[in-house]
Amino acid sequence: MDPLDQPARAAVPSADSVYSILNVDETAVRAEGSAAPVYPPELIEQGVEGVVLTNFVIDTTGRADSATIEILQASHALFVQSVRSAIPGMRFSPAMVQGRKVRQSVEQRFQFRITPPPVTAAMAAGPGRWSWQCSAVIWVVPNSS
Repeated sequence: MDPLDQPARAAVPSADSVYSILNVDETAVRAEGSAAPVYPPELIEQGVEGVVLTNFVIDTTGRADSATIEILQASHALFVQSVRSAIPGMRFSPAMVQGRKVRQSVEQRFQFRITPPPVTAAMAAGPGRWSWQCSAVIWVVPNSS
């Protein structure tokens, strides 16, 4: 029989295969309360916001494979350093194919934004003995890859 005439078979998960979001039944999902990058204090002081776009593999235990971390885009080297430090501590539920845990390549965007604090009654009442501080927010935005 000609191999081209045979019906296509579903992929069989193997220990070394890496799947994309298009090839899994359930995608890897970041665990609530998982590690996150720290906003570099010097960039907060300077009012610098930015982004780091990464690609890495999440293994079958739900951990990022540090050897696979790629920086696809970055607005500042200190943001990259923060993201590279945080990724190994992040935890995920692993991707699934046919009921088995598999390795998945993910594209992850980290957005660093500075947001003002909420206005309190004392602040709204006028100048006084309060100080204004920024809070830093790092958004971990899932991308489809």
